[in-house]
Order: sequence, then C-alpha cells, then structure tokens
Amino acid sequence: MMDIKEVFVEDAEVIAHLIREVNKPVAKEFGITPDNCPKHPSCCEKRWVEADFKRGERYLMLTENTLPVACVAYETKTMASEKAGANKAYLNRLSVLPEHQNKALDWR
Repeated sequence: MMDIKEVFVEDAEVIAHLIREVNKPVAKEFGITPDNCPKHPSCCEKRWVEADFKRGERYLMLTENTLPVACVAYETKTMASEKAGANKAYLNRLSVLPEHQNKALDWR
C-alpha cells in the first residue's frame, strides 16, 4: 500500500539517503563525483536536509509498504507583491526511486 506523509527533521538521514539513491544513475552516467561536483544531489548529506528544514522547507514522503520510494521538499509563501492573500509554493528535491519512475503512483 502507498501512503504520503509529512516527514520531519528527525528523518533527515532517510531523506538524504533517498535523494542520493535516486540521483546515482545520473551521476554514474555523467561521471559526477563528490570531487568534481560536491553539490550534486547524488552527494546529498543529512546536513543539507537539516538546512532545508531550518530554511522553512517541509518534506512529504511517499512510502510503499512503509518503505520510502519518493520525496519532495516544499515551501509556501504569501507574496506581499501579489494580490492580498495570494500564495506561491516552491518544490525542491523531487526524488523518485528509479524503479518507480514513469509509473502512476497510487496512494490512499
């Protein structure tokens, strides 16, 4: 069964691991390493995710039978320059494990 839930800073290592795993195929294909591109998502560290939380980002995680398969960070802001009460959302670090990509993910 698939489930989407909000996760918190206590899950930073799980989130970082998921982001690294999702981005490993691209890193391998293009020869990306921590030495030549230390900020590539395949090098994601727990402290990066902790910094996201400190900046006010929140994370959602999709699990299948309680195992993480995808995550996304998001931030919402009311923009003063927009119409009163208008909101904008920003998505970051959208990560879906390769075996779940290009599929319809169904959750309840």
